[in-house]
Amino acid sequence: MALPFQRAHARWPCDIAIELFRDRPKGPLFGRGILMDISLSGAFLRSEEALSVGSYYRLRVAGSADATEFPFRVAREGPLGDLKKRVIRHYGLRFELDTETEKRLRVLIDRLPREGTLEEDVRDRSTRGYWS
Repeated sequence: MALPFQRAHARWPCDIAIELFRDRPKGPLFGRGILMDISLSGAFLRSEEALSVGSYYRLRVAGSADATEFPFRVAREGPLGDLKKRVIRHYGLRFELDTETEKRLRVLIDRLPREGTLEEDVRDRSTRGYWS
């Protein structure tokens, strides 16, 4: 019998516009998307862009004064959606962060509203103070 899936970090619902870049440093912008939820280990992305499962990319929060790019690997592809005849793709992302970039991701997550997580859990899910 398989054990139930447990996440290492709480996933927070969000609606964050992002810009997508190929894995090359300083590569050009090639697409945009929306993060539907986010955690310290990954995120769920909705985009019109076709990404390859297992490939590496970078994302940046659109319109942010902070130019931090978060590298990620596409872990899985979800079902295709049809939003008024445009193909909408869904992807599960796995962040590939160094220590400094992880700190910046924690700041981004701390700014999200705290209505609840996507998991039913009685543990304290606040990330404030989690790493201090």
